[in-house]
Amino acid sequence: MDDAELTLPTFRYVLILDGKVVFHGFTTNLDHKLAQHQRRYPGSTIEVVGEPTTHSEAYGWAHAHPTGTDPRSS
Repeated sequence: MDDAELTLPTFRYVLILDGKVVFHGFTTNLDHKLAQHQRRYPGSTIEVVGEPTTHSEAYGWAHAHPTGTDPRSS
């Protein structure tokens, strides 16, 4: 396992704009990721999905769902 996986929790999230999921992904820094997304989607919010996890598991989760879908419902 990589050192980053042992020290940094990885958060799965959905980006919500006007009540709709416009993006989903994962990050170790939610505040920084929200600031990045708000450049393209002003007024958007991040909702954390589940508990913090490893990078590998978050990567698999993010790539198991097509972009623009709501991975919370599956």
